[in-house]
Amino acid sequence: MPATETAELSAEEIREALADAMRENGVICLPPAGRSMGRAFERVDAILVEPAPAAPLPIGTVVVFEMAGSWVAHRVVWKRREAGRTVYLTKGDAMRRADPGARTHADLIGCVTAIVAGGATVPLAAPRARLRAFLSLARALPGALPFFSRRRS
Repeated sequence: MPATETAELSAEEIREALADAMRENGVICLPPAGRSMGRAFERVDAILVEPAPAAPLPIGTVVVFEMAGSWVAHRVVWKRREAGRTVYLTKGDAMRRADPGARTHADLIGCVTAIVAGGATVPLAAPRARLRAFLSLARALPGALPFFSRRRS
């Protein structure tokens, strides 16, 4: 059997290829990794990610962004206007504290619009997502206080 050559891609090349695929196809399908979203992504085979809409996102939306060199899917638990733009506070549902720093629309890779579990595609429902965001934020309030206490511009 002839040997096949495989090209190893860097993490940056993989991220660029996925971003290109989302721009071309309007959606990408990713396997969930990690445990930061807790039960929200438990027993999930894949998440469907679409580009973030231009309008401000509602609290509860699960967004994908880059943090420490990896793509992360965490929930928007709070938002506010700062210097004429909307900034988002994000947090994994299973995490005790909110993610460090705020995210702007330019930081977002996309939004998780559905999960695939057991062969079925399940859209993420906004009212339920907002409830999860509220409960997640309640657990993170001590870590979120610096975000809330900044003066609005």
